[in-house]
Formats: sequence, C-alpha cells, structure tokens
Amino acid sequence: MTGGFDDLVIDESAADGLTAADVMADPFGVMSKLVDFGPIVEKLVALASEVPAATTYEAAYAFSYLRFRGSAPWAPIVLRALFVTAISSIEPVVSRFVQILLQARDPSSFPSLADEALEQEVRKLCFGPPAKWRKVLVEELGIVKAATAVDWKALEALW
Repeated sequence: MTGGFDDLVIDESAADGLTAADVMADPFGVMSKLVDFGPIVEKLVALASEVPAATTYEAAYAFSYLRFRGSAPWAPIVLRALFVTAISSIEPVVSRFVQILLQARDPSSFPSLADEALEQEVRKLCFGPPAKWRKVLVEELGIVKAATAVDWKALEALW
C-alpha cells in the first residue's frame, strides 16, 4: 500500500457470513470489522499535529472525528429508530381509515367518530401486525385496492 500505511491489517475472515443486508445497514461498521484502523488513526493524529495552519475549529473537528471513529456504529440504531418511526406513523393512519370506514358503513351502530364503541372495535380489528390490517381492509371492508397498492410483505418485515 502507498502513503506509509504498509502495516495496515485487513482481516478477510471477518467477511465470512456477511450478507448484503449487513453491508447496506451498516457499511462503516462492516468496514471497521474488516480493517484495523488503529495504525491509520495514530499516523493521522501524528500528521495532524504537524499542521500549523489548522484553526481551533478545524483541530477540534479532526480530534472529534478521530476520537469517535472507534465507538460503536450508530447505523443499526438509527435504522431501528427510523423503522419504529415509520410504523408509528403508518399504524394510526390505518386505524383512523378503518374507523372512518366502519362509521360510514354502519352509522346507526356508530353515530359519531368519537364513539367509544367504535374506538374499541377499531382497536380490536387493527391491534397487531400489518397482516391483520390487510385482512380488515381487504376482507372485511372490501378495500381491494389496498391489496395491490401496498407491499404487505415489506411492511410486515418492517413491522
């Protein structure tokens, strides 16, 4: 390798068992498993100390960047948070949609969208995974467009 990093250690055995999903979910975490960045960071810190023109801001940025390079990868945590956020956004929309449809289908049983019996019926029908939502929308309420408009398998995997 050029540039003075001849002592770079690459652990190729760390790639055994890796899947495309692992790499897509956390590319930097995967890279840190494959390559020992310790010698590189040491050399970069030594080189950075020789740069006299760095401002305080630039030096602080470089120091923070190098200091956190060894910390636990955040990508899987962030992805899980995004998944929770996505489902937390979708679930109330589906529940409200079912609530509106049930009230429109049977206004004598549910005279208002604020009816407690309607709320309990929606909870009973929608509480659970997307497969249950699909069953309610398609089979019970006859919304056949929902069967093809939504990738239910992907939504189930996300859930």
